[in-house]
Amino acid sequence: MKYLSTMACIFSIVLLATIANISYAAISTSQQAVVEGVVVDRDGNPLAKVQILFIDRDRGTKFTMRSGRDGKFMKVGIPPSRYVITVELEGYFPLESEFRVQIGRNRGLKLILEKKPEKVEEDPDIQAGAQLFQAGQYEEAITKFQAVVERDFDNVTALYSLALSLLRVGRIDDAIAYFEKAKTLQPDMLEIYLGLGECYFSQEKNDLALSTFNQAVELDPGNAEVHYNIGIIYYKTDQTDKAIQHFITSKSLDPEFAPTYYQLGLAFLKRGDTNQAIENLEQYLVLEPDSPQAPQVRAIIDQLKK
Repeated sequence: MKYLSTMACIFSIVLLATIANISYAAISTSQQAVVEGVVVDRDGNPLAKVQILFIDRDRGTKFTMRSGRDGKFMKVGIPPSRYVITVELEGYFPLESEFRVQIGRNRGLKLILEKKPEKVEEDPDIQAGAQLFQAGQYEEAITKFQAVVERDFDNVTALYSLALSLLRVGRIDDAIAYFEKAKTLQPDMLEIYLGLGECYFSQEKNDLALSTFNQAVELDPGNAEVHYNIGIIYYKTDQTDKAIQHFITSKSLDPEFAPTYYQLGLAFLKRGDTNQAIENLEQYLVLEPDSPQAPQVRAIIDQLKK
């Protein structure tokens, strides 16, 4: 989808990651950074011995670390860049997210892992489906996840993963059916509501999408992506003030989530607030200077400054 994103889309997919030690070119100390953070469960309890992998997709470099007994981790000497972070711990759904490392000390990175339901099994078809999903081979992933569901229709991981794969190929009604089944089995799983909301939004059922995302807010009020998605719905339905309110909330919850600045800039522009529009669009370019939207954003800013 162009506007809605589900960054947590593979939280519920069981992955087997092989971490390779690689060498990388030396970088001067002045260009390196320190990354500090903590890994916790949904209740805020620290998680120890969690494997954390930082991947710079542009350069191909990888950095690994593990959390201590207090859940905290630190890595010295990471070159500034935008990284994909993958986090894995037995008994928990793997997490994938993005983080921009800047020069100096990067503190406050908080990674939250969702515990697997007791019935989830380490099924080879789930593992194969997860790899296919990540490779963008959604039809093939559907076949793998469907095989698990046929054997175990109460497997939340398989149901959610199948629903998400169906969503990606545009089989929206089928996706909704499997999301709903997964929700009956695990009604407190945030990612299910994100997927359902995206389904309804793609069908232009804005009231249903909004209701679903509001349920997600009840589960996790501090989730920046949920507020962003609610803002998108209000923006598309010309409720600009409400959209701005949720974009601002999203920005305050995750100042590194670049799409919020882009949409907030457009919302302020729609309301006629030029200065606020420029400020947010410029911050978007700071976070995403090489994005596909960057040339258009620069053109908008130049026009507004004239």
